[in-house]
Amino acid sequence: MMARTDDDTWDLASSVGATATMVAAARAQATNDPKPLINDPFARPLVEAVGIDLLTRMVRGEVTLAELDDEQTRGVRRMKDNMAARTKFFDEFFLTATGGGNSAEATGGGNSAEAAASGNIRQAVILAAGLGTRLRPLTNDRPKALVEVAGRTLLEITIARLREFGVREVIVNVHHFAGMVTEYLHEKNNFGMRIEISEEDSLLDTGGGLKKAAWFFREEGPEVAPFILHNVDVISTIDLRRMLDFHTQNKALATLAVQQRQTSRYLLFDEQMRLCGRRLVEEQKTELVRPSPQLHEVAFSGIHVILPRLLRMMSEEGAFSIVQSYLRLAGEGERIVAYRADGDYWRDLGKPESVALAAEDLKKQTMLRGGDTH
Repeated sequence: MMARTDDDTWDLASSVGATATMVAAARAQATNDPKPLINDPFARPLVEAVGIDLLTRMVRGEVTLAELDDEQTRGVRRMKDNMAARTKFFDEFFLTATGGGNSAEATGGGNSAEAAASGNIRQAVILAAGLGTRLRPLTNDRPKALVEVAGRTLLEITIARLREFGVREVIVNVHHFAGMVTEYLHEKNNFGMRIEISEEDSLLDTGGGLKKAAWFFREEGPEVAPFILHNVDVISTIDLRRMLDFHTQNKALATLAVQQRQTSRYLLFDEQMRLCGRRLVEEQKTELVRPSPQLHEVAFSGIHVILPRLLRMMSEEGAFSIVQSYLRLAGEGERIVAYRADGDYWRDLGKPESVALAAEDLKKQTMLRGGDTH
């Protein structure tokens, strides 16, 4: 009943189709329409296992796994066994689309999305307002968030990545071709999530952009939890759940994903990986806010875990880099720490050639293995 595929096909599915399949599931759930899944080639074994009619009922929440017959259940679980460890799609889909219980009951194991949800991290900011000047000509007629890698927009890739780790509410800052981002999200039914837009009349940089979006987050009460701040023009395999755990264990105000690689702007951390300053290579300038006998130079990766109370501590006004706030707060004794992600894949997609390389990485499954970082 389920088409067999060889190992190479499964590897391709996990490296190229993982986020697309999960997003297809989200679209199907949001619209009560199975077509996004039916049209997704990586979900074909699922369609063949249960059939279109039954899949339609599953998407609408009208049937549970317990109602499948033995052959259908075997087909579904066989595909889950082949893919779940790498894509996390099936845990996500069967929990939400079939009304299953907790992950252990529904799928026989936990996953990063469940772990993140249990860690109460459900909100994120995607920084997408930049002009994308380095990406020209790709951004001549669109915002950088809608530049595509292997047929998928940077915004879609980022949203799907956040969703994998339990995020369900996102605010996206926009400026360049802002209306195109709003229309795109409307067409995609917000990928089955709550997504808000923070439009900037003039560019506010990373710090000003976050400060403008502060209304989105709860800062007090029992439900307060860290949120993720993620650049739209980076892709990575950095484990956000581990990063969150590290953030919590270190009682940090903010945690920055960093790597040992070449950059024009280094952040400086002490032995405990607390922020001490930065070094700007081109300007030949070093700025220290905390003394330390031993400093570690690392490159920032554009991914943060932040406590909402930082928002009211940002005294800077107008357009400013969030690094300015971090340096000031570190100098005042706040815990701004580094999470080392040296073994993870990471790529900055700020230039057209980087976009082409990222597409090749997907084909070669570099992201799946970790691979080189750039």
